[in-house]
Amino acid sequence: MSKLKHYLPTVLKGSAVLGTVAAAAYFYRKDDTQKQHSILRNFPLIGRIRYMTEQIGPELRQYLFENNNEGTPFSRKEFEDVVKAGKYKERLIGFGSERDFNEAGYYIRNSMFPNLREELRIDNSQKINTKVYEVDEEGLLTRKEKREDRQIEPYFLRDEDAVIIGGDTCRNPFKLKGLVGQSAMSYGALGENAITALSRGLGLAGGTWMNTGEGGLSKYHLSEQVKAFEIKLAQGAKIRGGHIEGQKVTEEIAQIRLVEPGQTINSPNRFYEFKNFNELFEFVERMRDVGGKPIGIKIVVGDLDALEEMTKTMRDTGKGPDFITVDGGEGGTGATYQELADAVGLPIMSALPLVDEMLKKYGVRNRVKLIASGKLTSPDKVAVALAMGADLVNIARGFMISVGCIMAEICHTNHCPAGVATTDSKLQDGLVIEEKQYRVANYVISLREGLFNLAAAAGIDTPTKFERKHIVHKDEWGRVSPVRDITLTPEKVEKLRNKEKVEK
Repeated sequence: MSKLKHYLPTVLKGSAVLGTVAAAAYFYRKDDTQKQHSILRNFPLIGRIRYMTEQIGPELRQYLFENNNEGTPFSRKEFEDVVKAGKYKERLIGFGSERDFNEAGYYIRNSMFPNLREELRIDNSQKINTKVYEVDEEGLLTRKEKREDRQIEPYFLRDEDAVIIGGDTCRNPFKLKGLVGQSAMSYGALGENAITALSRGLGLAGGTWMNTGEGGLSKYHLSEQVKAFEIKLAQGAKIRGGHIEGQKVTEEIAQIRLVEPGQTINSPNRFYEFKNFNELFEFVERMRDVGGKPIGIKIVVGDLDALEEMTKTMRDTGKGPDFITVDGGEGGTGATYQELADAVGLPIMSALPLVDEMLKKYGVRNRVKLIASGKLTSPDKVAVALAMGADLVNIARGFMISVGCIMAEICHTNHCPAGVATTDSKLQDGLVIEEKQYRVANYVISLREGLFNLAAAAGIDTPTKFERKHIVHKDEWGRVSPVRDITLTPEKVEKLRNKEKVEK
């Protein structure tokens, strides 16, 4: 036994060396004889290092090499801002902003005499019981934090400032005391745990809404009260209809969507029920008459002639939607094609003022509410959208991050490591509904609180009063322009048309 103990380390080391050499020889031979990869064929074994590094490259860039303001579709800073708001109900920072002030961007014009807290029109009469994390100790290798009960203020709008959709057209108008809600995310694109956590969190926060997306209602939306219907004409990240890979289509999802389990779902580019605005608005009128609730449409702005035709038809017929959701080309999705996400449709800050001005030009702006969506994950971005013409704002990926999304960008594969964009029960087990629901509530309430902070700075008493005069645009050369000078308006579109006619 003593001799065995003496020689055992040497035997183990020898076995490890032989095993390593054998494995290296095997992969060398395999790489040298395969015909698929030229790099591996020319540089057997060593070439594998390249492919391994390439595979983990996104993670290396995200966590080690990119600075806080780099990275797409969201920077590390944007991601952490959402996490901190949801987990800690916290937006405080120290030392200074990490924004690159040399880049072009929008800025909120501060008032020389901003509003005091008591001058703001906030309804905090109803407190909300939530849970937040407190950090007790944070070291290089350890982190001690605990979750605590906390009662927080909801930052509702006052009743007289609430946004009412369909107030003059519907038997059951939709009254909202918050300006931020969840954009369309279907059950199927997200798993049941994520949908349930979102539903409970938004319900806890109050004053908000949840768009079920194309997937329809499920039991995971709880006993949701349907307040409005949206007809999706287009989505920023995919102008065509929805797409969901067959591996995500469980029997339950298939039953809800009336398809076969395991079958890839491709929605058509448009509805079969209508092919022009007159037919669309007739369809809207029938839906409103049957349901008695607001009916809206979701659009992406690209064809300016069609946009003008739509608003002109609304004026001439007296018909049309109660709300229009304008989705920017930078919007997210569970699955789409690269060419659609990168190149089709205007981004939200270009599209939004154009829709707003076109509705005003034809005298129908007072009949419809505008909802903006497209990477509006923080209070300042929401405020700029409101100033650009939006009445309300939709957020999707911000809420995904609040329930655990780490931006792995594999939503379409059903392998989401955070258990958010997957229907795999094993992966979903990592998403604890009871814990994440509070992060959702904290996030949306934090957004509302931030909006009131910005309103006070701008000298207005409620964020519903944001207008274009409250923001300016600074270009990369430091030149400051009022928004009216740089945004596309119907008048500018007409000038461009006339110029094109002259040139022709």
